Amino acid sequence: MKLLKKIFIISLNALLFNACIANKKPKVNLLTEKEKLPPIIKKETPNSISIETSTNKNINYLNKTIEIENHGLLDENVLNKIKTYYYNEYAKEWKAFKKEHNSFKKYPSTETKTDSVFDLVFKYLEGDIQYSATMIHCKIPLKQEINLYMSSPILYTDLDNDGTNDLIVVVHTEGGWRGGNTYSQDIFTFLLKKGAYTLTNVTTDWELAKPKGYGYIRVKNAENGILLAEASIYTENDARCCPSEHYYMKYKFKNNRYVNISSDFIGSDY
Repeated sequence: MKLLKKIFIISLNALLFNACIANKKPKVNLLTEKEKLPPIIKKETPNSISIETSTNKNINYLNKTIEIENHGLLDENVLNKIKTYYYNEYAKEWKAFKKEHNSFKKYPSTETKTDSVFDLVFKYLEGDIQYSATMIHCKIPLKQEINLYMSSPILYTDLDNDGTNDLIVVVHTEGGWRGGNTYSQDIFTFLLKKGAYTLTNVTTDWELAKPKGYGYIRVKNAENGILLAEASIYTENDARCCPSEHYYMKYKFKNNRYVNISSDFIGSDY
């Protein structure tokens, strides 16, 4: 019995030793080559493309392309006429401004430009403080197919039905001749007469919004003599920043001014 007991204990120890050795072996991948999971591959996605769309919805009557003329660049003579307009306005506004603030002094205007915008800035000095403040900052577009604060700023179309394309130029302004956070856009209309563009009309964006109420428009395109725009109109409950009602607008140029011929309600922000 003692011999059998010793043999049993030796056999048991041997089994335990082999088990310990087995546990010390390095682990192996239990999957076969076919069963191994494929490596994770990061797919490169193209950069997102910013597509200019309508402020609120896609406008079905707006063509995404605009008619390009003069290699898409603003005619130098037209630029000079727009600059002359603002210099003349500055002379008138300064007289009124001086009456309101007798201690204020003139400050030289500045002209700078990039490849797409010409900046014309009129400033003044506040009395003895000698602090220069902006009366108005005019951003005049120099080429087509740019986004000038949600407007298409240079457009060609036959406005007077004489068979030749006329010119519409949108200028963005900040300051409103009295400084502050006031923004507006002036729509310049040039009719082509005897081979030269003649300045025929200057209308503010808020004037074109009047048929629907107080607000502003953003010019989007011009097709077949029709100016196409979007209007944002204030309701009595709107904050100063945020007109809540939006319309599609069409204008015809009659008797040297724009006349609203249709307006379609887009929707409300509320």
